[in-house]
Amino acid sequence: MKKTLRIVLSSLSLTALLAGPTIALAESSSSESSASSQESTASSESSTDFKAVAEAIKAATSAKEASVTYTNSTPITFGKAPVTETIHAYSLISLKDFTKDLAIPFGGDTQTGAVLVLDVSLKNDSDKDAYITGGFSGSIVGYDKAVSHNNNLLDETKDLTKAVVDAKQVLKAKSELRGFVTLAIGGDALKQLNKNGELSFEPLVVLANKGDKITDAIVPTASTILPTSKEGEAKRSAASEFYPDKLTAENWGTKTLISSSTDKQNANFEGYDVTLNGYQLVDFKPNEDQASRFEKLKGGVVVLTAEITVKNNGKVALNARQTAGNLVFNDQLKLMHEGMVEVEPAKDKEVVEPGQEYTYHLAFVFSKDDYDLYKDRSLTLNVNLYDKDFKSLTKSGDITFQLKK
Repeated sequence: MKKTLRIVLSSLSLTALLAGPTIALAESSSSESSASSQESTASSESSTDFKAVAEAIKAATSAKEASVTYTNSTPITFGKAPVTETIHAYSLISLKDFTKDLAIPFGGDTQTGAVLVLDVSLKNDSDKDAYITGGFSGSIVGYDKAVSHNNNLLDETKDLTKAVVDAKQVLKAKSELRGFVTLAIGGDALKQLNKNGELSFEPLVVLANKGDKITDAIVPTASTILPTSKEGEAKRSAASEFYPDKLTAENWGTKTLISSSTDKQNANFEGYDVTLNGYQLVDFKPNEDQASRFEKLKGGVVVLTAEITVKNNGKVALNARQTAGNLVFNDQLKLMHEGMVEVEPAKDKEVVEPGQEYTYHLAFVFSKDDYDLYKDRSLTLNVNLYDKDFKSLTKSGDITFQLKK
């Protein structure tokens, strides 16, 4: 029997009655009890009755077993008021021996699988309609296919994607859509998920105007790493100690700290005040999905990430996205920054007018062999700034910080 999830509008109750188990989207300060003694739960500000969800999925899939193995009820919000998208809570529900009718979405394996169920809302507190685009999906390191939403797992009146379609992808002014997203995870994908303990999730995108470019979205294209086990939580906690370059923000691998500094240094060039807030030097082990990017680096990978804050007290607007730099080893060897591993500022933060400031993370990637050769030599960071028309305002040596003498 086909079942999907009901969408909760802002004017409706957050609890819906099904012709079967009741599934509640309830906000509270406690975590929901598990359908399995093996469930682990992250602390939360809200919770959803994932035990009832598991029972509904068990019925919909004709599974012999359906158990909640992990729940996380810490909200994650994308965008900013008045238009936001929020994951209120999510849960990993494992399945055993379920209907062969679902073989395709579960990668051909109906003996073991899982469903990642997310309680998600889209909220528009503005006075103007907004427009929804994109789709929900997830990716798992070591698994080469996306895991996608499937609308055959719960009552369709609780399916957020169904509500978006019914609303013709319009998020009306002063309204909210809320419901479940269900990602079907087959046996092979589940093996990798259990190994990694985390999944990268892609939410929907919201545009201010129909036909706007994705790059101008008010709830922009984004991904977030969702832990799916206690081990995954530990990995996320460890990653939070590092500067948010792409290696960290997009889960490209594992960092191990070699050295760091939080000693601030300041430099000024023609009214542009630049502060070095600190730097981190790490040994980096890329995961199997990203390893090919670094395969030419001999002996391993070392990354230096520097955090700078630029205060624009100059005469022209700066282009934060074009911030650049280089490292100079032993006053001889120059290494350019690696934009491939830097997180660019959001489109609406790209132009920095006089009187404004921004923070940026410059990243430098080099081989372990080169690091071992130069690690005891002097190290200098040069920062280059550009105006909003992409014209260079500085040259190498105008804004300089001594990292090591």
